Amino acid sequence: MKFKTTERYSFGWSDPRGIFDSANINVNPPKTVSNDIIKLSVKACRDLYIVRVGDGPVEIEILEKLDFDDPLWSIVQKLLNADELIYEVMNLPDRVGRVEVYKLKAEYGDN
Repeated sequence: MKFKTTERYSFGWSDPRGIFDSANINVNPPKTVSNDIIKLSVKACRDLYIVRVGDGPVEIEILEKLDFDDPLWSIVQKLLNADELIYEVMNLPDRVGRVEVYKLKAEYGDN
């Protein structure tokens, strides 16, 4: 007796790709950082990010609604380059499905 093993999961209820596949990020901030933001320190960019969107996880949907020329994009890109932002997929109890977020790394210590 032979069993077909190709396409075993085929996006069924037991497909682990929805949980472990973190390579699919919907928001890609512009790769360029404006000259004004380049001059700022990473600490100043962290502070501006917190003032603008808060210190909790920020849903990618919020960032998608920004204008392309918004200075927050340059701040996000500089923080990503400095390894200060973390991309995470969260499952929230009050929402159906997964929520993709960016969150700041802890300033002192581990997250």
